[in-house]
Amino acid sequence: MKMAVDSVYHGQGIGRKLLKHCIAEAEKKNAEKIFLFSNSQLTTALKMYEKYGFRNVAVTDSPMLTADIKMELTL
Repeated sequence: MKMAVDSVYHGQGIGRKLLKHCIAEAEKKNAEKIFLFSNSQLTTALKMYEKYGFRNVAVTDSPMLTADIKMELTL
């Protein structure tokens, strides 16, 4: 449901590795799109998602009250 890296380990590329793994797993399963929800305060994470091709879409069906951002990646 949620992905996070303990602040002690920030800046070590762990978030990038987790995201790449998630994308690879979705590709193995022949997924057409990946959706994620986030919060506008998480600017570092949002920049990483954009770097990997995620684009903002309208926030619908959010499973979390704090999620004010929805992004998708077409595979």
